[in-house]
Amino acid sequence: MAVSINMGRAHFEPARIPARFEGKNLLQHMLQVKGGNFTISSVSTGTTHTIIFDNSLPDDDQFFNCAPQIENHPLFPRKTSVIWAAVDSPERVRVRIWERGAVGESLSCGTGAVAVAAVGHCLGLLSNNIAVLSKGGKLLVKLMPEGQAWLTGTPRLMFSGCLNLSGSLQNCNLVSREHQSEKEDSPDEDC
Repeated sequence: MAVSINMGRAHFEPARIPARFEGKNLLQHMLQVKGGNFTISSVSTGTTHTIIFDNSLPDDDQFFNCAPQIENHPLFPRKTSVIWAAVDSPERVRVRIWERGAVGESLSCGTGAVAVAAVGHCLGLLSNNIAVLSKGGKLLVKLMPEGQAWLTGTPRLMFSGCLNLSGSLQNCNLVSREHQSEKEDSPDEDC
């Protein structure tokens, strides 16, 4: 079952991203880090995202070397997530996502999908109805004329767990029935 949510507007103003940049927006700006020069575009969709449009997605060496440097670049006082995007057509884009804040590579990101769609649309690379494909699956983004972005995707349980704050494991079964067989194979049966 697909779920849709209004993600609000993307903000391009450097103060709202936030980014230490003088100018109206931070679109198609050349950024140099050890390992390469990148044309970046940054936006806020509730959190800071920097998008690099290229013909292909980066290999592991470039991704794991350069993404943390961009994330922690002085241009971004609160860091930035970094998303490489390869446009297949105006309605389809493939992405590889580096989440800011010591997370590293992420399988999917809703605010990131909206960021890629908004920046790609602004640059004339993408339409207003886009499929964003990541390692975690497909998200659909619809950009409305008034600026709102709608995100549609199919939720899947990727992980369940238990956080023991009181020292007791009572009432700590968070695994759904459809994942019961996975729980039974788990060495940590109380959680």
